[in-house]
Amino acid sequence: MRLEDKIAIVTGGAMGTGQASALRFAQEGAKAAIVNVAGREGRQAEEMLREWEPECACTRLVTPAVSSFPFGVKKILFSLVSSFLDTH
Repeated sequence: MRLEDKIAIVTGGAMGTGQASALRFAQEGAKAAIVNVAGREGRQAEEMLREWEPECACTRLVTPAVSSFPFGVKKILFSLVSSFLDTH
């Protein structure tokens, strides 16, 4: 568990390379945070993570496509940190 007590924020984590990255981070012990604009795909990716890595602490955040702007990044970080502090 090389990434225990770490949070991996994976933008585009609902499919493809992003999804594979989120799974690998979870396998290494990180809390995997999937940030995506697609709600259905994000939900499916979260379910897949929980199925393949039942003990992982994972969450997802569906966000408008604003992650490239400083305000959007701050909002994403605040939401995810709050989520992990409240539930994990």
